[in-house]
Amino acid sequence: VAQGSILAIRPKLPTALFCASDNMAIGVMRVLYDAGIRVPEDVSIVGFDDVRDASLIRPGLTTVRQPTQEMGAAGAAKLLRLVSGEEMGVMKLVLRTDLVVRQSSGRPRGAARLSE
Repeated sequence: VAQGSILAIRPKLPTALFCASDNMAIGVMRVLYDAGIRVPEDVSIVGFDDVRDASLIRPGLTTVRQPTQEMGAAGAAKLLRLVSGEEMGVMKLVLRTDLVVRQSSGRPRGAARLSE
């Protein structure tokens, strides 16, 4: 995301951005900071991966954690079966992800509290 793009949409800034990776989300947070846009007060940011830096930056990045060890084990098992000559079709694998809530996300600006 270029800083000029952020400044161009500033009057119509969305309440939240979901980025395809944590590294992208961290980059967006830097651009927003440089533009004077506050996270999460002005816009919430959510990443995907739960890389180590997601918990080290400030504000901490809300992210979706993938089960990387399970993904790797499933891939390795399929590879071993292929190497042994086993015929394999398309493999569909659905694994659970977890939302790791940190400080980069919050209530949309102007939203009423549930108790109000």
